[in-house]
Amino acid sequence: MNIRKAVYSDLKTKLLALEDIIEDLDSSDYDTVFDDITATSSDTDVLTASVASGATNGTYTIDVNSLATAHKVRSASQTSSSDALNKSGTFTLNGVSITVETTDSLMDIRNAINSTAYTNGKEITASILTAADTENYLIIEAASTGASNAITYTDTDGILSDLGMLSGEGSFADIAPFSLVALDATISGGSGLDDSVIAAELSTKFANEGITLSGGAAVTVVEANERWQITDNGRTYYVENYEAADNDNRLEIYTSDVFTFVAQDTTISGGSGLDNGVIATELDTEFANNGITLSAGAVVTVVQTNERWQITDNGKTYYVENYDAGANNNKLRVYTDSEPLQAAADASFTVDDITITRGSNTGLDDVITGVTLNLLDVTHTASLSDTIELEIAVDYTGIETEVTDFVDNLNDVLDYLKSKTQTIADTSAGTYTRAPLAGETIFSMLRSDLLAAVQKQITGGSLEYLREIGITIGDGLEISLDTAELNTKLQSNFEGVKDLFDGVMAEFLSKLEAFTVTTSSSNTIELYSDSVDTRIENIENRIERMEKMLELKEEMLIQQYSSLYTQSMQMNGQRSMLGVYYSSFFTTA
Repeated sequence: MNIRKAVYSDLKTKLLALEDIIEDLDSSDYDTVFDDITATSSDTDVLTASVASGATNGTYTIDVNSLATAHKVRSASQTSSSDALNKSGTFTLNGVSITVETTDSLMDIRNAINSTAYTNGKEITASILTAADTENYLIIEAASTGASNAITYTDTDGILSDLGMLSGEGSFADIAPFSLVALDATISGGSGLDDSVIAAELSTKFANEGITLSGGAAVTVVEANERWQITDNGRTYYVENYEAADNDNRLEIYTSDVFTFVAQDTTISGGSGLDNGVIATELDTEFANNGITLSAGAVVTVVQTNERWQITDNGKTYYVENYDAGANNNKLRVYTDSEPLQAAADASFTVDDITITRGSNTGLDDVITGVTLNLLDVTHTASLSDTIELEIAVDYTGIETEVTDFVDNLNDVLDYLKSKTQTIADTSAGTYTRAPLAGETIFSMLRSDLLAAVQKQITGGSLEYLREIGITIGDGLEISLDTAELNTKLQSNFEGVKDLFDGVMAEFLSKLEAFTVTTSSSNTIELYSDSVDTRIENIENRIERMEKMLELKEEMLIQQYSSLYTQSMQMNGQRSMLGVYYSSFFTTA
C-alpha cells in the first residue's frame, strides 16, 4: 500500500511539471514563450542588450564612439607615502570637508578620503600608486561615470594645490594642451625680457590683443627671464620669452596648464631652424640623454607648422616647441601636459545615426523602449570596423527549448504510466508480475488520452497536426521532435505554429485537469491516494484490535499459569507433610 501511495505522489509531480510546460505553450489564456522577445547583438564584446515589457520587434544599427568614464586625477610625485607632509588645513571633495593635520602622510590623506561619507552617487575612492620608493602618487577617482559626476572641490588652505593636483588655473589638472593667445611685437632696444618688465609689458603691449591686466595681477617667475605665470581676475596666463632673432625678443602667451619643463636640446647643426620633417628624429637622437626615448610607433601631430608638435608614444604625450635662442641657435623645448588620468566623460553612441550621450555605460533602459543597453567597447577601432546590428525579435531559441522540454516531459509521463500499470507474464515460470497500479484502468486510459492528444487535429488554421512541425509518434510510442522542421515552420509560419499549439495544448490540459486540479476532493490522484490511506488506516485498526486481543489472551494465560503454579506448590507441600507423617510409623527404638 505504501508503495502505491508513493507512486501516486510521483505521478502527481510529473503531471504538474508537464502541465506547467503546456501552459507556457498555450497562448489562449497565458503569456507564453511565443510572446517572449529577445535582443541579439552582432558583437557581444562591444554591446549587449536585454528586453523587458514593452519591447517590440525591430533592428537597429549602433555605433559606440566613446565609453563613459569616471573622473580620475592624481597628485604630483611625493617622495614618501608614509612620512608627514607638514601640511595642514581642509579641502572639500564633492561637497564633503576633509581635514589634514601637519603630521598626516599621503596614506593618511588617502584614508581620510576613503573613510568620508559622500552623497549617494557622488562617492570617491583614493589610492596610492608607488612607481618607486621616492615616487608616490595620490590617485582620486569618482565612483560614478559621466560628465555630471566630475569631482568637485574647494581648496581654501591650498592642500590640493600643494600636492600638485591642481593646475595653475586653479582647477584639476585637466586642461588641454597649450594654445597660442598672442605674440607681441619686438621689444624696444632688444635687450631681452626680464622679470622686472613682464607685467608692464603685458599691460602696454597686449592691450590690442584683448588682454588687460588689473592692478592686482600676480606675477610668478617660473624660469628666470624666460617664463612667468600671471594670475588675474581668476584667469591664468603662461608667458614665455621667445627670442625670434638677435635683438628680437618676443612674448608668447598661453592659456593652459602650468607647463613642466622636461628638456632642452643642443643647438641644431646648421642653425636653419627646426621643421616638421626632422622633429621625430631630433627627439630620438638629441633627447636620449634626457630620458626620452621614442618608439618606432610614435605618432607626431603638427600643432603649428615648424613651431609646435604633439608626440604620442606608449600612452604618454609630449608637447614640443621650437625655441629660437638666437641666430643660428634653434632649440627644442619639451613639455608634458597635466591632463587627468581620466576625464569625467559621457558615453557617446549613435542609434540609427542619431547621436546619444549617457553618463553610464550599462543599464541604459531609456534609449529604446523595453530594451536595456550595455556598452562594453567602442566600434571602429583597429580590431573592429563594423557597426553593431541589434535585433529585437521573437525568441526562437526559447521556443525550441520549451517545445523540447514538452516532448521530454511527455515521454517521461508516458513511460512512467506504462511501467506502473503493466502486468508482465513469465510464461516459462508460469508467473505474473503486477505493477503497483496494474488493474487501475483510469491511469491506463490517461496514457491513451495523452497519446491521442499528440495526434489531435486542429481545424481552422494553416496547420492541423503536430507532425507538420516535426512532432511525431515513433516506435514504442515514443514522441520525437525534429528541431530543424520546427524552426523552419517558426520562421515561415509563426502565427500558424502558435495557433496549432494553442489548440493541441488545450486538448492536453483538458485530459490532465482531473489529475492536476488543486481541489483535493476533485483530484483523481488525491482521491486514489486518500483511498489507499483509508485502507491503510483500516488495516492498522484491525492490527490494533488483534494486538489488544492477544494482550488479553496473554493476560488470561498468565493468570491460569499462576493459579496452576500455586496449586502445584500447595500439593508439593502436602506431599512433604504426608511423607513425614508416614515415616513416623516405621521408626525403631
